[in-house]
Amino acid sequence: MKKRMWALVLAGVLVISQCDTVVMAMDATDTPVVYQTTTATPNKTNIVATGGSVIFTVSGKVETCVVKEGDNVLEQGDNKDYTVNDMSDTTGRYIIVFPENTKTTIRTFTVNLDGIETTITQDAKVAAESVISSVAEISRTVLSDGRTEYVYNVEGTDLEEVGVALFRTVNTKFSPDQYSVKRQGTGSLQEVTVTIESWANLNPDEFEDKAGAISGTTCFYPTSSVSMLYYTASERKSVEVKKENSSETPDVPEFDAATLNVKVVDKDGNPVSGVALYLKPDDNYADLKFKSVTGEDGKVSYKCDNKNEMDDCTYTLLPTEESGYTCDSRVEIEFGLTANWDSYIATVDSEEYTGQEVVLTVAKAETPDVPEKAEITSVKASKTTVESTGDTVEFTVTGTNLDAASLEAAVAPKEGVTIGSFSGNETEQKVSITFPANTTTSDKEYKVSVNVKDETETKDVAVTVKGQEAKEAKISSVTEVSRKFLSDGRTEYVYTVKGENLEEVGVLVHKSVNSKFNTSQYTVSREGTGSTQKVTVTIEPWDKLGEPFDKEINGFVRFYPTSTGMNSLNYSEQSDIKIKKDEGAEEEPTVVTPDKTKLSASGGEIKFQVSRKVTSISVTVDGKELELDEDYEITAKWDDEVVIYIWGNNNTSARTITVTLNGTPVEIVQDGKAESKISSVNQLSRNVLEDGRTEYVYEVTGEALETVGVRVKASINETIKEDKYEVKREGTGTKQIVTVTFLPWNQLNIIDEKEQELNWEIRFYPSSDRTGSYESKAITLIKGEKPAAPDVIESITASANEVAYFKGMAEFTVKGTDLNAENLEISVEPGATVGEITGTSEELKFTVTFPTNPYTGAKDSKVSVNVRGKEDKKEVTVTVKGANAITGKEALKNPSFILDVRAESTIAATGKVAGSQTFPQFPEEDASLDEKMQAFAERYKDTTDPIYIMCNSGKVGAPRATKNLLAAGIDASRIFTILGGAGDADIKAALVKSGWMQDSVGWWYKNEDGSYPKETWKLIDGAWYYFNASGYRVSNWQSIDGKWYYFDVVTGVMAANAWVDNNQSYVSDSGVMVTGWQVINGADYFFNSSGVVVKNQWVGDYYLDEDGKMLTNAWAGVYHVGADGTYQKGWLKLDEGWYYLGTSGVVQTGWIQIGKEWYYGNPESENPGLLVENDWMTLGNARYHFYAGGAMAISWTLIDGDYYYFNESGAMVTSAWVGNYYLNEDGVMARNEWVDGGKYYVGDDGLWVPNAQK
Repeated sequence: MKKRMWALVLAGVLVISQCDTVVMAMDATDTPVVYQTTTATPNKTNIVATGGSVIFTVSGKVETCVVKEGDNVLEQGDNKDYTVNDMSDTTGRYIIVFPENTKTTIRTFTVNLDGIETTITQDAKVAAESVISSVAEISRTVLSDGRTEYVYNVEGTDLEEVGVALFRTVNTKFSPDQYSVKRQGTGSLQEVTVTIESWANLNPDEFEDKAGAISGTTCFYPTSSVSMLYYTASERKSVEVKKENSSETPDVPEFDAATLNVKVVDKDGNPVSGVALYLKPDDNYADLKFKSVTGEDGKVSYKCDNKNEMDDCTYTLLPTEESGYTCDSRVEIEFGLTANWDSYIATVDSEEYTGQEVVLTVAKAETPDVPEKAEITSVKASKTTVESTGDTVEFTVTGTNLDAASLEAAVAPKEGVTIGSFSGNETEQKVSITFPANTTTSDKEYKVSVNVKDETETKDVAVTVKGQEAKEAKISSVTEVSRKFLSDGRTEYVYTVKGENLEEVGVLVHKSVNSKFNTSQYTVSREGTGSTQKVTVTIEPWDKLGEPFDKEINGFVRFYPTSTGMNSLNYSEQSDIKIKKDEGAEEEPTVVTPDKTKLSASGGEIKFQVSRKVTSISVTVDGKELELDEDYEITAKWDDEVVIYIWGNNNTSARTITVTLNGTPVEIVQDGKAESKISSVNQLSRNVLEDGRTEYVYEVTGEALETVGVRVKASINETIKEDKYEVKREGTGTKQIVTVTFLPWNQLNIIDEKEQELNWEIRFYPSSDRTGSYESKAITLIKGEKPAAPDVIESITASANEVAYFKGMAEFTVKGTDLNAENLEISVEPGATVGEITGTSEELKFTVTFPTNPYTGAKDSKVSVNVRGKEDKKEVTVTVKGANAITGKEALKNPSFILDVRAESTIAATGKVAGSQTFPQFPEEDASLDEKMQAFAERYKDTTDPIYIMCNSGKVGAPRATKNLLAAGIDASRIFTILGGAGDADIKAALVKSGWMQDSVGWWYKNEDGSYPKETWKLIDGAWYYFNASGYRVSNWQSIDGKWYYFDVVTGVMAANAWVDNNQSYVSDSGVMVTGWQVINGADYFFNSSGVVVKNQWVGDYYLDEDGKMLTNAWAGVYHVGADGTYQKGWLKLDEGWYYLGTSGVVQTGWIQIGKEWYYGNPESENPGLLVENDWMTLGNARYHFYAGGAMAISWTLIDGDYYYFNESGAMVTSAWVGNYYLNEDGVMARNEWVDGGKYYVGDDGLWVPNAQK
């Protein structure tokens, strides 16, 4: 047993000892605490500034967790100091997640898990990186004391203190006492002033040139804390200090033609500060904006940047709109270009620019006049009463400062109202409003409101549109649409009332002939007027009716044309009602079984078998109620059956009709109306008949063909009369055979006796109305043409006398004389497919594929042939085998192969074979069962097991199921019919009244005692299922007792230890959906709170790949994760070489400085950031070399036997002396050769040899 530590504080003394069982400490009340955890090993002890998680591997359940920062105890929880994911009792992991460190200092945490302490550090927030984008020289001034002052504008991002260093040469700096630096501004712009000491203080003897000047370079750096070397500068600017003149007065510089100096003044000549200026071009160039605004002295300057100024347009100097100033005078500026393509100011107001100060006079921009506010005093109408036909009324609006654009009018209600436009003057505006006709008999009130726009106060006028003169109302019919028992105990009846001039249908509700309900015991609502009105009568709950009836009230509702003058004699229609005392207490839902669930586009009748009398009927499409007697008709309604006729579907797309009877919905799919189309017309034959007529036979193919239209044309403008030819058609749908037979020549009434041949055209149309597009075929009628020699058929034989029950095929041979395939007519059983006819005039061949024979008995099929137009036929008989069969006794050896296709009610009444599967093929009229069976058959495709189909007798349901299994692609050899079906003695003995059952709602399980499980789990055949409150098997995701489970959508089996829902989630061995970190098949995954696996993103310090697996030893974008899944920092060695990941873990590319060494992470490499090693790189105009390990070469370096020299910036030196050594053009140190233009000689060691002779 491992030793464990315990600690105890006694009298202020900390005693540490060892024992073999527990770890002990004292809590805040000096009570000993016993901990279960003995080890707590973190996966890391440092996290990045952006936050992350630390995973502790623990040996037991963690009871307490305390995290401190110094003496401060941190708070645990969402939006607090840290969060915890405790999986110590399941996976042995305890995860602490730390948020982002917003401080720029490192944080140190002490984590105490059950007395075991661990120190965790967090990186400091990295300050924003300063970057210089440009440096512009603003001015150069020689001061009175001889010093030279340079002023620069430095632009960039996050600028704090721009670093400045002055260099006399690349390797020599000005000393700090020889210049001073001042800075103004931070952020994106900083003004830097560099003042260089006078000539005498710069040691001029060492640097004086022939012109008496010292030249140097000012180098700029993003911060003053970097190592400021010449070659690491962001920007460089040249400086020059000239020798003082004899009078020791400052140099007077020549004017700077590239700088425009401007002074802004008011009309009195006073300087104006804070004005932003810009130069506006007279062509389509960009505005040139000043980078600064005028100072307190009103002055500002513009410096040419040599890029944007154009020398072919004129710019106008103006204040910007935002400055709040304008100027009346124009100052025009023109630019020029030097021979070196540098911009300069050429002219100011057409005069040559000589550096003079340009004065711009400005004035404050005036505030535009605000129009006086409009005010309405009154609104009057030309009339306030309008006839029922509707009319236009003119409204007059009076007030002050009125304007058509400032007024608006509104009318309530607004339906049908047209509002015109306002017109008039400041004191009076008019507007016309047209009111629609009033189709009711009651007056209709309108409120007209006028107001000033954007104001809420209105002036209102009321207008009345009279109602129409009342016409006599009549009721022609009343139809009960629905009866509902509402959740609050009320009973609702809905009726459709039809008639004439209906306004408010009168309603009286009776308990009996002599007794009416009190009007407080029911309510009436009405919708619609005119010829149809929907009337809803809602009767109060039983306990509010106050009647001495035992169980029910059998009353009636009487309907009257109007709600006035209603009595017991003048009602028009009456409809019975029933109010039940205990209705809704234990009422079972109505079971509805339609005789079909599919309808053709033309419509049809559907019979609905119902388990109880129907009191409410609703027919909808896409939630919209269909109109009774317009869209459908209730043709019969009995206690156990309702018959509804659905009218035709005039749309070309199918629609789903929902018929709801007593709240039970049934979906009916109705085909869309097909549009007839012709896709092709092929001539099958042309024959001259014995009586002299000429016959053309065509095969017309297309869509929804009913009656193909035919028209014969002699020319574009001449149509042949229909009495000259006869048209016959065979077939509909996708193919129609059209025969056109023309009268003999002597009956065609040919006027020209010399005519010997007629060339006409037959046009074929998709429908008999012969409109729209058509297909045409040319024909020829020949005078005196005789019939062709007759074909003679001698015999027909088949290649096989017996074929398979599914896709059985035989080849047939026809022998004779003068045979012609076009004249051969073949007659076969409907459903058979005849192949192409091929052969010679003496022998023709074709194949026939026979329709499936799903019955167990064999079936003879006759194939006959004849010459078209002749009745003499030759025929042969082929036997199509019966479907595979098996006895009940043999089938029971493998009951799991049995598929019971009997009706649900039959299975419930007689029982089923234990272990068998069920899927009904009854009732026969339900066409939807075919589609459902084919979908059900998908489960058989991944197996090779046989399927034993069992129906009642083996003669009806089994053949139907056989067809559907074949249609689903199941191999015919696997399908068997149990002979005798459920009537087989062995099968009958094996039937048990328990097991899986299916009805129109779903699957349920019947126990031996007839009961069924509800709201419970049940283990069936080794699989777990859950049944809902109604007793049906659940599927998909289900929340049970606060936990989520997944059940197969087809079988309902609970999933366990498996990926589910398209591999989005995972369930444990107990079936419960997992969340958080999980180890599955050796890989780490993370699931969010919804149980969905996280993919392609970071979770803390870990990256999940496209499959959701935690990435290890791989790249995740610009980060690299190690074997533990966390991203790495600093140096990284991989097979291909070295990388540097910095302190943030991001792979570094480009130049990288680490200590005093420089490295280059190649961004163009196949592996971006891979350090260049033992290799050359050309970057810009310089060539560099990198040692093994990636460090940049500096100074003398031996490479492949040759010496090279690299300067301080790492650039290879070429064509130059380094000391007494010369580097050739390729950078190689010269040896034993004349160099530098042949002036000097170097020896074998590369050293210059003085006085060498050629």
